[in-house]
Amino acid sequence: MSDRRDFFRGLARGAAGLLLLGGTGLLMTKSGSPCWADGGCRGCPSLSSCDLPEAEIARVQRRPDKTADGETTPKDKSD
Repeated sequence: MSDRRDFFRGLARGAAGLLLLGGTGLLMTKSGSPCWADGGCRGCPSLSSCDLPEAEIARVQRRPDKTADGETTPKDKSD
């Protein structure tokens, strides 16, 4: 009975080890590049080519306002 228990215990340990190694390998081969700006997209040099959702929001926020005739105007324009 002890041999059977040791067999299954060793089998479970081996499976857990393989799962751990496989998960680590999968995380190491993950594609994509990390964001080095820590979420500070406005000053990031690669903002125009970044595909993160935060960068898209920052690009939209940087666009100037347009009037009905298509001319750009500053937001604080007062006449």
